[in-house]
Amino acid sequence: MPTYTFENIAGERIEANKPMGTQEFVNEGVTWKRITEPEGFRMHTGASLPDQREQMRRGYYRAEHKGWNSRFSKTKVKKVWDL
Repeated sequence: MPTYTFENIAGERIEANKPMGTQEFVNEGVTWKRITEPEGFRMHTGASLPDQREQMRRGYYRAEHKGWNSRFSKTKVKKVWDL
């Protein structure tokens, strides 16, 4: 059985193992409805997530060192991403 996240009317959330397709269940008189929004996981290490521009720059840098050649010149890439 998969683990789903459910929320009650008070806004409390729990995780429960329920059969596939379960949308809501009642536990001790409280109705729990399944939420469909994904929940993220992040450890508080003090590090911040890089922005999209920085991720793109790192990706191009790694690819160039592996021998991959882009059909776009470095100046075009820098101009588009405002680097």
